[in-house]
Amino acid sequence: ICAMPNDKSDTTKLDVLFLLDTSSSIGEAQFQRALKLVVDTVKEFRNVGPDGIQVSLVQFNHEPYLEFSFRKHNCKPQLLEDIADTTYMKGVSNLGNAINKVAKFGFNKRRGDRPDADNVLVILTDGMSDDKIQQPLQLVRNNGTAVLVIAAIEARPELVRELVGHRESNIFNLSDALDRPLAERLSQRIRESQLDAMPPFSSVIMADVTESVTVPSTVLSAVSTETFTTEELPYTVTNEAFATEEHPDATETVGTISEVLTSTTEMRNVSEIMREESVTTTASSEPSTQTVPA
Repeated sequence: ICAMPNDKSDTTKLDVLFLLDTSSSIGEAQFQRALKLVVDTVKEFRNVGPDGIQVSLVQFNHEPYLEFSFRKHNCKPQLLEDIADTTYMKGVSNLGNAINKVAKFGFNKRRGDRPDADNVLVILTDGMSDDKIQQPLQLVRNNGTAVLVIAAIEARPELVRELVGHRESNIFNLSDALDRPLAERLSQRIRESQLDAMPPFSSVIMADVTESVTVPSTVLSAVSTETFTTEELPYTVTNEAFATEEHPDATETVGTISEVLTSTTEMRNVSEIMREESVTTTASSEPSTQTVPA
């Protein structure tokens, strides 16, 4: 039973895939900040499931890793918990490879993609990639997928401009990711993407991050494997055998997740912040009751 029933008055019907850069160049602090932004953005939607917004989450370094597909969630609280449990992994950044495989296998009927719902790809990246992105981008655009980018422009801003076809509208600051208004604006732009009449649609949300990020001086070589490793599966599968079985256990990851950089230098758990928000909201409406997370 879902703790928060869907609000059918929210008629937004989209398949939204968040593609998170989890490479070493972006750093864990920025990754956690971006992850919190994703959580807050999804909170803005009130109808999650087959007749509303569907969300898929993929993170990438040398390969994309599928956290969950479109068909997994129709309950918003469970979806938010799943996002918050995403693990930072480090590694090289093969954005072109990730976009290519997401276009082919992420937005796929077997993964829950709906023919009557527009597709939106939200790319979270620092503007660095160790492989080519031109052909994968063309594939996405040919499919009519709307592309939104949240980018920390520190190393290669020209790549970000290439991602969006030099359409530099809707500029936001990732350093404000803990502020709700940024999530509200991002969610509104996602909603508006289904109204764009002429594909390919492309928009950029570019982040001017205030804290410095250390980029490795040694350029890591790109991995040439053609496999698509998925967090939903206990094993690696090839492109042709892109499987649909979901697996609850994370595999082949490095480090632990769920910390968000606050206004100080401490790191906090994303799930903990979500619980605190839940308690605060409940306390304001019912002073004698506190929400206890399941």
